[in-house]
Amino acid sequence: MDFLTAGTAVIAVQLCMALATGGIYLVDPNRASGAQYWAGAQILIAAGIGGILLDGGVGRPWALILANNAIVWGAIFQYWGLRAFNDRPFGKFALLLGVLFFVSHATLLLTGTPLFPRLLLFSSVMLTVMSLSFCTAWRATAKYRTLGAWLVLSSLALLIFNNLLRIVAASLRTMDLQPISQSVPAIFVLYLIPLAGIVLYSVGLLLLYFERSIREQQYLATHDGLTGLLNRRALVQAGEREIDLARRYRNPLSVAVVDIDFFKRINDRLGHQAGDAVLVDISGMLSSICRRGDLLGRYGGEEFCIIFPSVDAAECKALGDRLMDAVRQYSYLGQYPVTVSAGFATLEAGDLSDNWEQLIRRADIELYKAKGNGRDAFYIASDRSGAAPLTELPIPIQARA
Repeated sequence: MDFLTAGTAVIAVQLCMALATGGIYLVDPNRASGAQYWAGAQILIAAGIGGILLDGGVGRPWALILANNAIVWGAIFQYWGLRAFNDRPFGKFALLLGVLFFVSHATLLLTGTPLFPRLLLFSSVMLTVMSLSFCTAWRATAKYRTLGAWLVLSSLALLIFNNLLRIVAASLRTMDLQPISQSVPAIFVLYLIPLAGIVLYSVGLLLLYFERSIREQQYLATHDGLTGLLNRRALVQAGEREIDLARRYRNPLSVAVVDIDFFKRINDRLGHQAGDAVLVDISGMLSSICRRGDLLGRYGGEEFCIIFPSVDAAECKALGDRLMDAVRQYSYLGQYPVTVSAGFATLEAGDLSDNWEQLIRRADIELYKAKGNGRDAFYIASDRSGAAPLTELPIPIQARA
């Protein structure tokens, strides 16, 4: 393979990937934030390599300035795109690096400096930008090291190695690194290794986008869009699973159904935005009383449901007290007090009588008793396991005055 074929292959791959990443951004700009920079980067790199090939070794200063700066700024755009994709601010250091490279490289060319010092400058700047991209990708993918993340990291590591190899070769002058060199080692260093890195990098970036899309769809399928809590479907599935586990290991299980009192008045008097804000605030308070392992979800409208694994009826009173105390300290905008009512029901250890629907129905009965007796209270259903009941009839915790 000669330099012209290898360079043309790199250009073709870059342009194809530019079409793919640009198309993704046009279709889904919110989720694919940063893809526009990737598309621009790939066009710049293709233009830079094309400029070098068209120069054909003549060494026209203006052509080499444009070509080499296009490649460097393409790498910087890739770095910016990676940061934008991960909701991070632009790196000003990369901007400064690009400006310094333009000035330094142009000065070296216009003063007739030979190839190797210019190659050292170019490779050092590319090494720095690739290292910045690697650090950004490493931190951004710490939570999800998926196939796409590993492809991006591997490709950046390959490109870093390639630039280190160029720096060593240029320093020792052990290889003909002319852009139009026909030697096999030079073609590998100048074109084929970068081509492999570019392909892996571009595919990895596309995979990162699709993986993010899948994660977001899975999240939306199981979580409430307003509060971020589990939605009804996910909560029912979790509840049925927890009941199976409780029966298998003969552990108790309790559920609470919590409803915001007079929520329609909030919407009517203050508007639906205020109602949404109250829902978010109350969901945060409910989260604060939950232990690790408890499951909290929005069951519908202004109603929430909490699953308490390994909690029996006797422990529900303390949980109810904590719930009421937390909400009683809250008022919307510091002016509008908000209260809740709740009903608790328990599947005691060894009890095989209730499934999820029956357990929720029992908790609902207690909730409506609290609603019918002045609200701002909770009731606890009687223990039906054969042991002594918590109360013969559910007794409300006294509402605040």
